[in-house]
Amino acid sequence: MATRSCSCVFLLVLVAFQSTMMKANIIIPSFRCRPVLASTRENFEFAVNLHIYKAQLFLFSTIGRGINDISPGLVEGPAPIGATVANLDNRTRNFVEESGLASVGHIRAIADMTLLKTPFPMPQLDLRAQLAAEIANYESASYRVIRSLLNDRANLTVPPYTATVGNVTNFTAQVGNKLGGCGVKDEGLIVPLSLGAENRTTTNVIPADDNSLPYKWSALEILRIVFISDNATRPSGIFPRGVKGTLYQRFRTIGDHNLP
Repeated sequence: MATRSCSCVFLLVLVAFQSTMMKANIIIPSFRCRPVLASTRENFEFAVNLHIYKAQLFLFSTIGRGINDISPGLVEGPAPIGATVANLDNRTRNFVEESGLASVGHIRAIADMTLLKTPFPMPQLDLRAQLAAEIANYESASYRVIRSLLNDRANLTVPPYTATVGNVTNFTAQVGNKLGGCGVKDEGLIVPLSLGAENRTTTNVIPADDNSLPYKWSALEILRIVFISDNATRPSGIFPRGVKGTLYQRFRTIGDHNLP
């Protein structure tokens, strides 16, 4: 059975970009943060990339198999780079496997509801552990459970480092907010009172704005973060060859810094 520390490391991999301790005194170029108009089909195509990433990461890390082993013919494309089974305790493993299986169902539901052609083209994924620690998980339900699990371990040290789980979530959040380029959109497990709910708490299970409403992320912000490039049209990171779909191709044609 995995040690508690191993569980902490893997949970951090799954929910890396928590938030920042910085207040938004930075002037943000507004054009980089505006939602880009997209059709329903384009939005679903884009979302499938993230569901595929989540399903592949969660399934390979728990059972060592991917989407096509669960639902043959649903997706097609290259096998992920560096996917390995993680060393987890039973509680964590069960939750992560269940969440991965649910993502397969979500992909199938998108196909059924939108009539998008299957098998979905699968982007190249890079799931190597030093890289995965710099990416984000955007599924709200599982995100909250993972945050809760991390919160239970906030004061534990993450070997081989001297930092605690809480420290690491704050650091990764700073990186995520910087890459996203649109101010504070996420927060660590421990925050100053100025960022806590109604300025009355320093604990922070669910990141939220001044009115305790969830932050909204645009497709461009998500791409900047998962590409780890501060540019939504320069693929690298978890998607070394970019993502699939016409929305992303439109982004690449126009260019991140030229989008209206």
